[in-house]
Amino acid sequence: SDGLRPKDIWQRARAAAKQAVTNGLAAEAKGADVPPYLDWLSRQLRPTRRRARREIKRRIWSQLSGGYRVAKKAMEAQGDFGREQTYYRFEVKARMKRPDVSLTERFVSFFYDHASNYGASIGRPFATFFVFLGVFTIAYFSLAAWLGVIGDNAAFRPGEGWVRALELSWNAAFRGLLILPLAEPETITSFADQLFFPDSGWWGMATRALVTAQALSSLLLLFLFALAVRRKFQIS
Repeated sequence: SDGLRPKDIWQRARAAAKQAVTNGLAAEAKGADVPPYLDWLSRQLRPTRRRARREIKRRIWSQLSGGYRVAKKAMEAQGDFGREQTYYRFEVKARMKRPDVSLTERFVSFFYDHASNYGASIGRPFATFFVFLGVFTIAYFSLAAWLGVIGDNAAFRPGEGWVRALELSWNAAFRGLLILPLAEPETITSFADQLFFPDSGWWGMATRALVTAQALSSLLLLFLFALAVRRKFQIS
């Protein structure tokens, strides 16, 4: 792999894995060949072919992830932390290609990849934080507009509504669950109070759910940032 970029290494390994899957399926299909007039037998063999296809893919991606694991340990022994991190990413990506990996694992891996590049990027958690800040600002504004809090004849006009929605999103990101009110105030005038205590209690629960989700996502991004710093500078 000398002289090759990490992207080239991954693409070549992935192409080799796909070719191996194709060859394995071709060999398996020859063994399962049946005359066309035996439709019932063909239907009986289809589940077997699907299982064979899954097993071939599982074995290939398992072997590939195992090879990356060996390469990662070799780079760790040599003190090449950059390549060690590269092979770690490839190991996780190859493992996620296995057909027996659950959707939960795939989602966690997807988030881990895009939010911090598997712990290799210090900047991605910050970028993801501001993306979430914008997404939740839109969510609060949309909810307030739906409830009639924002409008030309409402308590807050659209321009001010965006500012209040951003303020609520910012507080939820940095103060977290501390902004959740414990009791309904005597007078409901602020933007946040009108979302927490609307005429329908269910929408108030929706606001609390959004705040809770944003607070937890901020804590998770803080953890990913700390993990990236630890890996970047090899802090034990």
